[in-house]
Amino acid sequence: MKFKRLILILLATLSVALVFGSTPRTAQAASWKTSVPKVLRGHWWSSYVPGSVRVRYKFSKKSISDTDCFFKSHGRWVNSHRELSSVNTFNHLVKIKHYAKNKYVIKPADKLPSSGSNRVKITRKGKNKIVMTSRFKHTWSKPETLTRAK
Repeated sequence: MKFKRLILILLATLSVALVFGSTPRTAQAASWKTSVPKVLRGHWWSSYVPGSVRVRYKFSKKSISDTDCFFKSHGRWVNSHRELSSVNTFNHLVKIKHYAKNKYVIKPADKLPSSGSNRVKITRKGKNKIVMTSRFKHTWSKPETLTRAK
């Protein structure tokens, strides 16, 4: 009698485990990471040229930094040797979330106040092109197309 009861309990437990163990689980939401993906690392040039000015961004492993401003002089691009001081980027550590195929959101990793944007959306449009949109206080900037520096 006890043996039959034990077998019935084991079979009931096994069937419950099989039913609930084989049901599909929902996908986990994207989490914030502290390293920039390899596909985004490197130097990127802006193609948006207001008043013949171009911006070069450097995406390193942990930050977006070394933002340089270039202007056109006698038909050549000359470095103005000015930092843009977080106008479109963060010059400190960042967190990044990969929330869809080829789409990323970047925010500062530390709580330091930023004079520039507090979020950046990046969409990859191929191997050598990305579109970057920055958020300032309550509005998003116009999308800016960046091409990989050679």
